Amino acid sequence: MIAWTIQLEANWLKLQRDGVLYGPQATTEYSLHNQEFLAAYDWMTAQLEQRIGPRPLTGQFPLWAWYQYESAQQRRPDLRHVGHIGHGERGVRIEFHIDEQDILLSGFDEWHCVLNNHYLALNEIDDQSFYTAFDPIRIKRGQDEAMHQFREQIVSSWERIFDLDLNRFTQEDWWAAREDKSIQGTFWALHLEQVRTTTLFIGR
Repeated sequence: MIAWTIQLEANWLKLQRDGVLYGPQATTEYSLHNQEFLAAYDWMTAQLEQRIGPRPLTGQFPLWAWYQYESAQQRRPDLRHVGHIGHGERGVRIEFHIDEQDILLSGFDEWHCVLNNHYLALNEIDDQSFYTAFDPIRIKRGQDEAMHQFREQIVSSWERIFDLDLNRFTQEDWWAAREDKSIQGTFWALHLEQVRTTTLFIGR
């Protein structure tokens, strides 16, 4: 399949020099600057190990890519948008080929439930049912068993991000259809021979 990864220019130079680019190490600035979301990235790393295979390097986080930036009609990341990299930084959009068994696809909007430590509901009924059964205020008052079940169900719900057809569970616009959603991918390594095209840009 074809996917795109956004990297700093320094990483593109490293890929050209070494022939392979791995995800960042846990001891790098990457983890220090993402402490707020480190648990979510640890969870995704564990999912990648479970579903794709072990990480090549000890302490490595995944590389991230776009399979579908906005929709099936707009798959390639739009470099006119902000947020790809820091403002004024030099980056590169790398289009590459990767075998399906080497990349773990997930819904980008659904991923925010993991980042924000929320229950990933199938639909509005599921959402209301969950928070009726597990009142967060009551749980915080010291019911350890209820807290354990509460956390367990939240974390278990996160695996739904890998189901790209969640919209089949709802009649509302709770989740977008596969062709209308943003789809990201995580993978362990990018080899130079996988690269198809590159586009240099300055972060907005």
